Amino acid sequence: MDNIKLELRLSLPDDFLHSIFVTAMEGGVTWWEVLNWKWATPDGKDELREFFAQVEVREDAPTPTLPIVFPDHPRRVYVHHRTILKGLQRVMDREGSIKIHETLRGEIAASIVTGDAGQIDAEQADIILQAALFNEIVFG
Repeated sequence: MDNIKLELRLSLPDDFLHSIFVTAMEGGVTWWEVLNWKWATPDGKDELREFFAQVEVREDAPTPTLPIVFPDHPRRVYVHHRTILKGLQRVMDREGSIKIHETLRGEIAASIVTGDAGQIDAEQADIILQAALFNEIVFG
């Protein structure tokens, strides 16, 4: 029996990608060293499209597949809203290279469909970032 392909276009709340970013940054991702990061203005207001982290990927990790911002530091990358979006797209592509348990993929999909990033825990945020940066799950 042939599979039927269904594609959805969804609008996500402005804070959706930002929430996943903060969960990853504060949730204990251990395969990188965070050199610096910013997720709020000095007055404490979230900059929902301006957040970023400059990270150095561990030596035992593959070289990141996203464009490298620092040519003289091939393991140093910026993580920002487009990184999170790329990771979500790769995780949701069942025919792609991201091999995770379908229950986990379903939990992330439910979060996307409901627009509730609060359903994404630190492990899932880590998977989303690994999918974005390595196009595979290397750690965990």
